[in-house]
Amino acid sequence: MEALRYFIFEESGFHGSRTEYYHSASRYLDHVLDDSEGLPVPLSVVFIELARRLEIEDVSGLALPGHFVVGHFQNDKDKLKIIDVFERGKILSKAETIEMIRSISGYRIGDEDFEPVDPRGIVVRMLQNLIGLEIDDKKEPTEAVKFLDLAIVVDP
Repeated sequence: MEALRYFIFEESGFHGSRTEYYHSASRYLDHVLDDSEGLPVPLSVVFIELARRLEIEDVSGLALPGHFVVGHFQNDKDKLKIIDVFERGKILSKAETIEMIRSISGYRIGDEDFEPVDPRGIVVRMLQNLIGLEIDDKKEPTEAVKFLDLAIVVDP
């Protein structure tokens, strides 16, 4: 796991988009792969998929309120390692993660928020982000309709 973190964040330079967080290139997986820069969900997908291909078990997305991270469950739910891919793979404790989410979104999260998200849940979260970003960017929901339609197909 440490070698994967080093490869993705140190050797390959993947990192969270800071200067243009809402730029369309940060939202889409193909752009994130080209630019090594993106939003938390697509960066998490890169990490999770590489872990899967390397046969590293128990790596999943964690769809926390206001932030998406990767969890490595290490064959035991009590030994959760939280990886903040937006922060270049920073390892967080559960307590640090709870505090980060409280400071970002104001939510108080509990153990139930640390459940792994299946691939469908990740796609839905990406689509929700795209819907929100389209509405925020253009201040009208017409552009978001295509993502909303797709979200309904993926998770009726």
